[in-house]
Amino acid sequence: MVMLMACFDQCCRYGIALNLEKIYLVVERGVLLGHVVSQKGKEPNPKKIKVIVNLQPPNDVKGM
Repeated sequence: MVMLMACFDQCCRYGIALNLEKIYLVVERGVLLGHVVSQKGKEPNPKKIKVIVNLQPPNDVKGM
């Protein structure tokens, strides 16, 4: 809680406005900029990995 208050204090000090409709607090894990963020750290989003793995290889030079 202390870290959260420090973060809000810094936002106020530098004039950063927070949109309360877009802020998610006290979640175990969440998706941020294509990564899954949790207490374990930052990991690639498995959905994005699946899409990349299932891409068809290019058939010609234009597809490269």
